Amino acid sequence: MPEAKVLHVIGGSQFGGIVPYVASLVKMAREQNMEAEVLATAPRVVDYYRQRGIKVVSVLGIDREISPTGDLSGLFRLIAHLRRHHYRVVHTHTSKGGIIGRLAAHLAGVPVIIHTTQGYAFQDYAQTRFMRWLLLTAERIATGWCHLIIAANKFDRDLAIETGIVRPEKIVTIKNCIDLDTIDRTPAPEGIRASLGLGRQGKVIGVMARLSPQKGLEYFFDALPSVLAEFPSVQVLVVGEGELLQALKARVEGLGLSGQVVFAGFRSDWIEVLRAIDLFVMPSLWEGLPITLLGAMATSRPIVTTRIKGITDVCGDGEVALLVEPANSAALSDAMARLLRDEAAAARYGAGARRRVEEEYSETVMNARIWNCYQTLLAGKPLTAAEGA
Repeated sequence: MPEAKVLHVIGGSQFGGIVPYVASLVKMAREQNMEAEVLATAPRVVDYYRQRGIKVVSVLGIDREISPTGDLSGLFRLIAHLRRHHYRVVHTHTSKGGIIGRLAAHLAGVPVIIHTTQGYAFQDYAQTRFMRWLLLTAERIATGWCHLIIAANKFDRDLAIETGIVRPEKIVTIKNCIDLDTIDRTPAPEGIRASLGLGRQGKVIGVMARLSPQKGLEYFFDALPSVLAEFPSVQVLVVGEGELLQALKARVEGLGLSGQVVFAGFRSDWIEVLRAIDLFVMPSLWEGLPITLLGAMATSRPIVTTRIKGITDVCGDGEVALLVEPANSAALSDAMARLLRDEAAAARYGAGARRRVEEEYSETVMNARIWNCYQTLLAGKPLTAAEGA
């Protein structure tokens, strides 16, 4: 019989890097004889977990969109669920899931409550100033309902301390990592390019992201005309869904690039898709520590990305990827063209990226540190600086 039970709360967030991250933590718990379940409501996320034999909990009202009446109803349902099933650990993820999940676990008397931050919603400068203040205030309050915050990178830990969200002793940095064994067992299947709507010939520039303002995709598309003029056989693959889909399609059409850009939509087989890409681009304006970036590195893709916190934590100052300033289409264009011209340099960046993942971003290291947090807090002991920050 399992010795304890943990519930991971994702809520209504759509498919993204957090989904395989949580799957890794479920695997970790099972290996340590701890029962693990996931609270998720987005259909594709639910399907992903169920296909992998992970039990999914459904609680009405725990959705992505803010709804005061629905959120309150969902809160009470979650409290009742937690009391009924006697979880020893509740581990929350995402902004809204993290706030409602922590409050529910606190009110239900769960012994250990942990929240992982992959970046804070108040960093979204597309929000109004009032909304950013509200989100920051909510994070400060929610910290009082948990025992520990795990930051995916040093920048988010420092930001949380500087903005008064949390005291230094209550937050640790544990980098996102990736399951190299699974990746290495996942070759690109025959016909993957055709299944993506790509032709058989020509190199592929690929982006893989939620289609939202955070991801800086408009700058990526504005960078393409000069690249595709020099390399007319190149195809561009866009994997993901989001609120900007129609606007980005219109932008591509306005640039006259519809014949070379493929919008492939959602793909759960993202590792196979990465192997079909010759040059991976991540033009984000802000990030936590993106799992898709680690996947591109693990599959030895040459990478062009932005010089922002979260990404520089992984890529350094350009040792394993070409870095450009965010919101700079000209710089993106130059960097993409450079790696398309110089195949030897592209191969060096890809090999260096793989080495970096092997040395610093192994799933085994991440899981061992998080399991140590679980065990230490379940034993009623404080985490030391050596164990965390």
